[in-house]
Amino acid sequence: MKPLRIGTRGSALALWQANHLREELLKQAGVESELVILKSTGDRFAGAGIDQLGVVGVFTKELEDALCSDQIDLAIHSMKDVPTEFSPDCEVRVVFEREDPRDALMTRSAKKLADLQEGARVGTSSLRRASQLRAYRPDFRIVEMRGNVDTRLRKLDRGECDALVLAVAGLTRLGFAGRIGEVLGAEVMLSAVSQGALGVEYLAAKGAEYGFLERLTDRKTTLAVAAERAFQERMQGGCRVPLGAWARFEGDRFVLDACVLSVDGTQSIRRRKAIDGMPELAEAKELGRSLGDEIAEAGGSQILHSARVTMAAKAGGATSRELAGKRIVITRAPEHSVEWVEALSEMGAEVLQLPMVRFVAAKDTKRFDAAIAKIREFDWVVLTSQVAVRFYSERSRELGVAPHPQKCGLNWPTKLAVVGRATAKAAEAEGLAVDYVAETERGEGLARELASFVRGKKVFLPHSNLGGAPLAKAMSDVGAEVTSVTAYDTLPPESADPEILGRIRRGSVDVAIFASPSAFKSFSAQFAADELKELSRRVLFAAIGPTTRRAMEEQGITVSIEPNDPSTESLVRALAERFRAAAEPARVP
Repeated sequence: MKPLRIGTRGSALALWQANHLREELLKQAGVESELVILKSTGDRFAGAGIDQLGVVGVFTKELEDALCSDQIDLAIHSMKDVPTEFSPDCEVRVVFEREDPRDALMTRSAKKLADLQEGARVGTSSLRRASQLRAYRPDFRIVEMRGNVDTRLRKLDRGECDALVLAVAGLTRLGFAGRIGEVLGAEVMLSAVSQGALGVEYLAAKGAEYGFLERLTDRKTTLAVAAERAFQERMQGGCRVPLGAWARFEGDRFVLDACVLSVDGTQSIRRRKAIDGMPELAEAKELGRSLGDEIAEAGGSQILHSARVTMAAKAGGATSRELAGKRIVITRAPEHSVEWVEALSEMGAEVLQLPMVRFVAAKDTKRFDAAIAKIREFDWVVLTSQVAVRFYSERSRELGVAPHPQKCGLNWPTKLAVVGRATAKAAEAEGLAVDYVAETERGEGLARELASFVRGKKVFLPHSNLGGAPLAKAMSDVGAEVTSVTAYDTLPPESADPEILGRIRRGSVDVAIFASPSAFKSFSAQFAADELKELSRRVLFAAIGPTTRRAMEEQGITVSIEPNDPSTESLVRALAERFRAAAEPARVP
């Protein structure tokens, strides 16, 4: 057997992590491996702040791409760098016991945080740390401090700042624990989600081959990371927003503390929740989601929204009108394009809506109606899209059946699982109580994620005429009893705007965005095959998600833009980055 190829970044800390994995694979599982060093977006733009890069997963994306292109077998990550949404073709397993997740203060004179002089310059590259420092001491001057640990320590020693805040875990792993002046308590500084924990990513299709990774896992660490990431996912957070969370065991209680803050630290909301005993994985995730709900309802969502707007402006985002003069075609249904239209328009783009799909109720609703009528007999309802939410809710009300009441105190036996944050948001807008938000988008991966919930249970899966069968089969394969029913039909548009089609044919638009294979199929039907391929050389084609990208590439279309995730923020940033990169040669004398 050939040694497994472990993909890693080239920094000292990343190499420590990779070598630790290599040693433990040999020690615990007898598996030989070798390192493959790759550069990430974060490494290539080491002088830029995380908020300025405009890429979700700046330290993980290239490793994930290397997995998908068979350059490596495993990728080792610091879990705090792993987005809550990653490729549906990959899986991540948390490994090893977590290092101390707290942050540390380092100074030239071993001072404590409270002893720093008024107006002290504190170095950090983290918005989370900066906001909490400002909340603790508004007089602090925050100094943007990038680079590896050695570089930052040299800057401290040269007097470029009076103090540094860095992660205890990284300092310990690199042998700098002796320079720590103070480990900051959680009452002052809540750590980043998953800080101190490591994860191994691999192709989901090869998961069975890597069962030996189970020997490297630590249950308490896995539960803590799951709770924190569930909170982060519910808050739509990431490394570019001021958000902190720390889950751990205190005696026989599993405790989660979390907070969100404004950029300047003047606004903050902090809450705690706990579970007695050792929770199941699903219970740990639910703890994180419920704490997220509590903070969001207390005003946390508004605080983070304001923080995103502030940081977008700083990074040259939504308020910079960076897309001014660009003509962008959106092929998504108008009712699902509102956020895109608003965000792109704010950046100065001319948005042209050319809906290439429409959704109508299924012609024959007998099976759909019968399932709704006995909804309380199901253990789970699984809704995979905003459209599924809409038709399920509307038909239930037409039949006089409560689809899934939201936090109304009823003893409601049927639970609701949805796929993705956008679907969860749509469900909550319809008054539905969401019990589980799945991170995986499709097929076998989604079924595996839901397996612990649906095995041996009755599951109702309403879906489009174009989908549902693969997921229904995958859930049946993991032991669920699935009732799969067509709830609505996805159809091409009755007509397409001839003026917009004419502008596209003339190449007088800059980008066409496709969010589904069905939208692209309807669009391509408007053109001859040769005309479409030629068009893709004059107009940038953007695909939302790997499924859409593959459908386009199968038709010989070049996909020029693919956001890292389906969020509006990621789409806007991907577009801005693409045009920024295209403009760079023009600046060279």
